[in-house]
Amino acid sequence: MKTVPISILLISLMLLSVPAIAGEHYTISLGEDMSLRMTVVAFEPKKHKITKCQITDWSGICLIDGKPVFGTDWGLPRNQLIQAELRIGAKTIKLDVSCMYNVIPTPQDFTLEKVEGGYLIHGRFSDGAGSYEAEWLIIENSSVRTRLANREC
Repeated sequence: MKTVPISILLISLMLLSVPAIAGEHYTISLGEDMSLRMTVVAFEPKKHKITKCQITDWSGICLIDGKPVFGTDWGLPRNQLIQAELRIGAKTIKLDVSCMYNVIPTPQDFTLEKVEGGYLIHGRFSDGAGSYEAEWLIIENSSVRTRLANREC
C-alpha cells in the first residue's frame, strides 16, 4: 500500500479549508506601489430580498437586502461588487462596496489623490445605463466610503 507523507496531507487539507471567492478579479494600478483589487460576481436574485417601489407612474427595484441599489436603471443587476481592497506595498486596506452593482472596472475610471493625512480614491461606475460615483478616504490602515451617488452619463 502506498502512503502519503503527512506534510502533503496537511497542506491539502489547509488548501481545501480556505474559502475561494469565485468571480472575476480585477487589479488596477494606481501608481506609487498602489493597486486597487476588486472581485465582481454574477448577481443571483434568488439569494437576495428584492423590493420594488412605485416611482411616479412605473415601478422598479429600489432595494436589495433592504439597501439602496446603485448601477441599475431600476432593473435587476447583472453583477455585484463583493470585494475591493487597496494594496499599498504589503498593506491591504478593505473598502466598503455595499450597494454597488453592474460594475465593469476599467483603469480610466479610477483616480488616486494624495490629501492631507492620506489618500482619496475616486471611482466612476457605469454599464452604459445606470451610472454612479464612489469615493473612499484612506488614512493609515483604515478607510471610509465618503461618497456613493448616482450621476448622469
